[in-house]
Amino acid sequence: MLKEFFTFNTSFAAFFILLLGSLVGSFLNVVILRWPKGESFVSPRSHCPDCKTEIPFYLNIPIVSWLWLRGKSKCCGKKISFIYPFVEALTAFLFLVSYLKFGWTFTCLEMCVFLTLAIPCFFIDLEHYLLPDILTFSGMGLALLGSFYASNRSFLSSILGLILGGGFFWLLSWLYEKTRKKEGMGFGDVKLMAWLGALGGLGSLGFIIFSSSFLGAFVGIFVIVFFKGTKDTALPFGPFLILSALAYYFFSSTITQIFGAFII
Repeated sequence: MLKEFFTFNTSFAAFFILLLGSLVGSFLNVVILRWPKGESFVSPRSHCPDCKTEIPFYLNIPIVSWLWLRGKSKCCGKKISFIYPFVEALTAFLFLVSYLKFGWTFTCLEMCVFLTLAIPCFFIDLEHYLLPDILTFSGMGLALLGSFYASNRSFLSSILGLILGGGFFWLLSWLYEKTRKKEGMGFGDVKLMAWLGALGGLGSLGFIIFSSSFLGAFVGIFVIVFFKGTKDTALPFGPFLILSALAYYFFSSTITQIFGAFII
């Protein structure tokens, strides 16, 4: 009954997904801000990052409140980072894309769960060079569980994607450390790749590894040329993995056709 209701009320479903995504994005802001500090996600309630004054619910509406207050805190007048409405809008947008791409299906639900875990990983790694175990391990478990219900992969494909994806990155990390005598890839990236392989299945590994390596190399060269970096300048690799995985999950059929054409 519920599925049929949303099927015949596409506009309402799209609005519902956008609203849900913005609310989830608001919570993800809390995770992104508090996890690196070791703080609880649920207590205390949302408060001003500068003066610590508790924010009333009517000033904590995703996206709208930031626009209404013109990016400034009502209690102390300090600027509120643009990252907050951006994360909320990004989450809402990607939830909507998932619904429009996959419809009211298990795949859509699985993608929304993935985004809920991956978006904080992206921004935390981007700023702190860390990938929370609570997110990556949860992602692995949910991806393996989801393989029993998913139409795009089997449990065997999922478990092989996890083992071979994570194993390949662990081997690269081990070889780099042995040859260069320093850490080149954090173990967080290994766990992230294992999760992405479990969710995309064995067939996703080639594209995710190739695409993330290409993106990483491109950005690395850009940093060297325009920001006076060096070949030893550290870049978080997690965001490149997540972007590549998203591209595969949303456009796997097109990617398979393109890669197949090159192979033939």
